[in-house]
Amino acid sequence: MRRRTVLGLTAASLLCVPGAGCLGDGSSGAGNDGSTDILYTVSVAIAEESPTENLPLELGFDVRRESITEDDPFGIEFALRNEGDEPIEVSSGAPWPFGVPWLEPTDASDEPGVTLWTDAYEKSSHVGTNGRHVTAVQDIGLVEELEGGESVTRTYELYSDTPGLEPETYRFRIGVGARSGEVSEGAAFYFELVVSDGSETSD
Repeated sequence: MRRRTVLGLTAASLLCVPGAGCLGDGSSGAGNDGSTDILYTVSVAIAEESPTENLPLELGFDVRRESITEDDPFGIEFALRNEGDEPIEVSSGAPWPFGVPWLEPTDASDEPGVTLWTDAYEKSSHVGTNGRHVTAVQDIGLVEELEGGESVTRTYELYSDTPGLEPETYRFRIGVGARSGEVSEGAAFYFELVVSDGSETSD
C-alpha cells in the first residue's frame, strides 16, 4: 500500500508561475483518424536522459496521439515502474508523481511557457489553474511508495485551445526523486517537442 508524505511546505503557500515551472524508450502511438482537419502535428524526442544507477526504477513514455484537431488532443503517457522487489519512495512536485511539466520555447525565453495538461491539476489542492493553464503551484514535495513490481502512469495532453500553443520547438523535463534504504538518487528525461502547423503536412 502506498504511503503519502508531504515535504517542505513553505509559508509562502502558493507560488505564482508566470511561465516556467519545473522515462526508457518512447514509441509513437496512434495518429489522427482522418475525420477532422489536423491543426498541428507534434513530435517528441529525448534530448538527454539521466536514469537511476542503483535503484531498479524505470521511467518511460509513449506518444498516444501525434496530432491535434478541433476534437482530439495530442497525448503523451509517462510511466514509472519499480522493477525490483522492495518498495521505493518516489518524490515529486504536485501533483504526484510527475508534477507540472512546462513546455519552454527554445527561441524565446521571455515568452510564457505552455502547460502540458492533465485533469489531475484540477483535482489537486496544490495546483491553481485557469482554463488549461497552470497559474500557481504550491511549493511542496510529495512522496509515495511504489511497491515492488508496481507501476504508475499519467497522460498529458495538448489541445487546439491550449493557451500559448504555437508552431514552435519546446523543451521540457520529466523527473522524480527516489529513495530505498540508504540509497537516494533521481531519474529524469529532457525532451524536445516540436509543434508543426498541420497544413504543412496534410495532403
